[in-house]
Amino acid sequence: MLRQCVTHGNFRGEQCPTCNEKGRLLMNTEELDRLGRIMAGILRHFPERFELDMDKSGFVDMGQMIESVKKRRPQFHWLKPHHLEAVVQTDPKGRYQIEEGRVRATYGHSIDVELDFPVNDIPEHLYYPSTNEELTILLETGLTPSDRKHVHLSHSMKDALVAGKHRVQDPILLEIDAKGCMEDGIIIQHAGTTVYLTKEVPPKFMRKCDPSEYKDIVIEEVVLKVQTAAPRPPAPAPVRATERQMPKEEQEPEAPLEKLEPMDLSHLAPAPDDETVSIMDEPEKEVKPKKTKKKAAS
Repeated sequence: MLRQCVTHGNFRGEQCPTCNEKGRLLMNTEELDRLGRIMAGILRHFPERFELDMDKSGFVDMGQMIESVKKRRPQFHWLKPHHLEAVVQTDPKGRYQIEEGRVRATYGHSIDVELDFPVNDIPEHLYYPSTNEELTILLETGLTPSDRKHVHLSHSMKDALVAGKHRVQDPILLEIDAKGCMEDGIIIQHAGTTVYLTKEVPPKFMRKCDPSEYKDIVIEEVVLKVQTAAPRPPAPAPVRATERQMPKEEQEPEAPLEKLEPMDLSHLAPAPDDETVSIMDEPEKEVKPKKTKKKAAS
């Protein structure tokens, strides 16, 4: 969940990591997850579905986005700028950026944007998770974007393993000679906290890592995204608006969540740290009340 400490600012979890105070609730875990997926959909894939204008750098007006979300998702009627700022500030992977009242995604785009992230202090080596099926062709042809507009590279072997395990149980790591790429005129940008973007990586700058190089790296369990998605279990009861210190008259009931049908996600290409890419990126359909026929007067 997302909370705010009066002394140390926004944080995710039950207690402030600095002073252990509980702080003020901003949103519960379910709300944080759903809002994050909505933001990913808008800022990476389909701003037009929320009637938002995106500039060439990928920014949309934060106030307009909030109003659009509130209009299309009544359960977020309480959403305000400080909620969005807290989501961005506490995101551990730096997925979003706020600048002068505008917000954008830092990576994972499937739409054309002109990103302008730092190109200095790039590590000499970066990493990319592959699979047995695609390994040979990647080593022969190099890396190019698939359904995304950039190739996503990871800062470390551990980061690449986390990204790869969203697709397969045992990813195969490729080491990228980032220094050689840049000396060859290839631009690499530092986007998210551990994510780097480029338009291509020629095969001469790629090396298959020996599994012994990363066999001892321990990472948390990751849910595979390529498996057929099972229907979601019933959502836990949300924390009511009273804990957000909202006036009683503003405590409207949560809108019902639409049941999600199983969906094959195997066509999705990887984007490091991109667990927001899922069927939840699609806008929810409005649930219209059924019309009942009036009985004729006897």
